[in-house]
Amino acid sequence: MSNQNLSDIPQPDPAWDYYITWHKLYRAKHRLDKLLNYLAGIEQTNIDTDEEIEADVVKIISQLQELMPKI
Repeated sequence: MSNQNLSDIPQPDPAWDYYITWHKLYRAKHRLDKLLNYLAGIEQTNIDTDEEIEADVVKIISQLQELMPKI
């Protein structure tokens, strides 16, 4: 998997009200994009890949849950 250069990531105005939220969503999207690319190259399921996929999905869900307001 290739790493994206920081200069390639769009940078919104830090004064924007959603600046932090945007960055958190972008990180979750980046992880999801990497997972989708990884999945595209898998021919058959196995225990190791299932565990890697599950771990990444858990991380993505955790990142998104951080954005949820505490009720």
